[in-house]
Amino acid sequence: MDSRRPSEPQRRLGLLGREPSFTRLFLATIGSGAGTWLALVALEIDVYERTGSSAWIAALLIADLLPTFAIGLLVGPLVDRLSRRSLMINADLVRFGAFAVLPFTTSAAQVVVLAGIVGVATGFFRPAVYAGLPNLVQDSDLPAANSLLQGADNLTWALGSVAGGALAAAAGVDAAYWFNAATFLLSAALLIGIPRSLLQAAAAASRGHWQDVKDGFSLAVHSRPILTVLIAWNVAMFAIAAMNVAEPR
Repeated sequence: MDSRRPSEPQRRLGLLGREPSFTRLFLATIGSGAGTWLALVALEIDVYERTGSSAWIAALLIADLLPTFAIGLLVGPLVDRLSRRSLMINADLVRFGAFAVLPFTTSAAQVVVLAGIVGVATGFFRPAVYAGLPNLVQDSDLPAANSLLQGADNLTWALGSVAGGALAAAAGVDAAYWFNAATFLLSAALLIGIPRSLLQAAAAASRGHWQDVKDGFSLAVHSRPILTVLIAWNVAMFAIAAMNVAEPR
């Protein structure tokens, strides 16, 4: 075995040095993901401190998370027909604006409404990231790029939640909101540096929006690996949701 040959982790990380546009997308995803999960904890703390009600927490989670899944399921085909770069940048700017306003809210209802706006923006951001990824790397590097991006996403999920709780406890939820706003602004700045043509080589062929949606559902139902992941993921999400709205003791 040649000791000079790079290991698999080294080869994957080397992709960040070889593909500058992918590196920008990778860093933007880390910033955006950290903001998203850090924000969720801060929002839950804020709403519970205002209301003391798990019902309000449930309303918050529905407003923040449901648009993400609904847009992915029902509006996903639009991502292939609109400018992915513009979608991602505008999503970041909308989330920046929402979190810049959150410190000035005066009621839980206002927090929930702004969380819903953030959820809609996130619903467009994530599909655009993964749809544009294959255009930024060579076909042979796509598995490594997917692995890096998904790994970063999972890491921000874990660490962002911890950081959100720590920051809110140490400096208050307003500090967490301002930090979140900054992460989305940084993400938008990184994405501006990616040429528009790289993220979307050509408009995708379409048989009509609702037919495209139907085709997507059909693929998921008839593909055992996709269906397995879909079921397992949703079971996990329901379990997490149940823990998030449980009455504290």
